[in-house]
Amino acid sequence: MYFKTYKDYKKSQWSGGSTTELYISPDNGNYSTLDFKLRISLAKVKVPKTTFTPLKGVSRKLMVLQGEIILKHEHHHSQQLRKFDVDSFEGSWDTTSIGHSTNFNIMSLGALKNLLIGEKMRPQSNSHIDFDKKWNNLFIYVFSGNLEVEIKQKTIMIESGSLIEIFRTEQISFNTHSKRGCEIAIVKTA
Repeated sequence: MYFKTYKDYKKSQWSGGSTTELYISPDNGNYSTLDFKLRISLAKVKVPKTTFTPLKGVSRKLMVLQGEIILKHEHHHSQQLRKFDVDSFEGSWDTTSIGHSTNFNIMSLGALKNLLIGEKMRPQSNSHIDFDKKWNNLFIYVFSGNLEVEIKQKTIMIESGSLIEIFRTEQISFNTHSKRGCEIAIVKTA
């Protein structure tokens, strides 16, 4: 299991706002040279219109956690995104974002497959998460609230702003609980 909190994250500014790198693989990976297999980040878009940096060879998924945007991929498609909506696109596409938002991003290179979903858990709610055999790793990012995860008969509290990675070898399914409610992003990779 791999666990990170906001103190561990790498933060930087870009032309449209700020970005926070939550995870990069391999550990010595480098976003600026596109030397990575998987990168998970959080971006705050603070300007009304911005053009994304071209990232040749990178497959991307973006999910809105707060706000609302329209993504326009020239010669491909446009999509309006609200909370927990996901758009998949290639980093080489000419992409423009219109609107203010906080986004959860996955970038991958090579044959790595991934799935991204958002979930809002109500107060005193329980959930059960299974690993399908095709997935190797599972990441949970808590955007707001706190989440209790039961792994190997041990309960772990994941606070707002924290990311946990669970490896398939540790457990195939587990239970989650939120006393006061929470909003989470779930990423599965293979």
